[in-house]
Amino acid sequence: MKIIFDNLAFSLQTAGGVSAVWAGLLNNIPEKYIYKYLEWNNKNIFNNKLNLNKTKLKKNNSCYPKLERLSNVNEFYKEKFIFHSSVYRICTNKKAINIITVHDFIDKKFNPNYVKKTLRWFLMKKSIKNANAIVCISQNTRQDLLKFIPELEESKIHIINNGKSDIFRQVNYEKSSEKFVLFVGKRNRYKNFKILVEALEKNNNLNLKLVGGGKLKDEEIKLLSKISKKRYLHYEQVSNQELNLLYNQAFCLVYPSSYEGFGIPVIEAQSAGCPIIAANRSSLPEIIGDSGILLDNLSSIGISNAIKLLENNILRDKYIKLGLQNAKQFSWKKMAEEHLILYKKLWELC
Repeated sequence: MKIIFDNLAFSLQTAGGVSAVWAGLLNNIPEKYIYKYLEWNNKNIFNNKLNLNKTKLKKNNSCYPKLERLSNVNEFYKEKFIFHSSVYRICTNKKAINIITVHDFIDKKFNPNYVKKTLRWFLMKKSIKNANAIVCISQNTRQDLLKFIPELEESKIHIINNGKSDIFRQVNYEKSSEKFVLFVGKRNRYKNFKILVEALEKNNNLNLKLVGGGKLKDEEIKLLSKISKKRYLHYEQVSNQELNLLYNQAFCLVYPSSYEGFGIPVIEAQSAGCPIIAANRSSLPEIIGDSGILLDNLSSIGISNAIKLLENNILRDKYIKLGLQNAKQFSWKKMAEEHLILYKKLWELC
């Protein structure tokens, strides 16, 4: 069995969930199965930490990776091979066994740019329909997929959950008198960052630490002024080790997103013994179960009340233990093993 991995996603983002998942997969697939990696110039933080066999790298020096995603790939190889792309495109070689991973439908649901949204949906739908198999990262993503492409053959769809790095775990650290809530990721409208800030506005006992999501915009700085500059800190980019320490130190992670394909930060935080407050929406109840506080009432009052619940040390310890147990289900190694089972199954069938 031979596999070609299309690493284009690394050139389309410097960080982010898709490239984290792709790096987790590449790191855990045995090299003996890998025929080739398609590589582009990039500054992706996950790719730079990979130790890929350079003899298997096929370098493309294109300065326009965004244009590359508009076209399919044609690898000239005379024997059959697995082709798994990190973006929505397939290999047109008739010997290729194409696999597409579907993470979410954020563009379809939330992208206000009509032209970009329409073009991306066209490419996504076309590649999915022409793939031999589709991997969905959660049951919720599978449901969305069948909602938007109801004519799709259901037998082609396979659910393989994301994993997380073993770096995320409980560690000893120097205790601090600072008590803070953690928010990780982008601050798009559907992430409901505003609701969290409003929840903390009247709670002077809790600070806020933000990780990732790019530079703070003017309107976000104005919003954060409600809790004063002394009460919040933004880390634009951190290493996994630094993020793990923040998870360990935080009073809780608040993840009020209305829509997630999976929600990796939730599992990372639970692995570090950090309790979770999250929205009872999309994939989050599927991934979290009863191991965190899920909010039906997604409001500042709802978040405030959930934080107050965690002030009870017995209840907080309960959610820490449940979270640690829940997080054990997810790892990059397990995710890669399930992909390998799928690759082998397709290899035998095609």
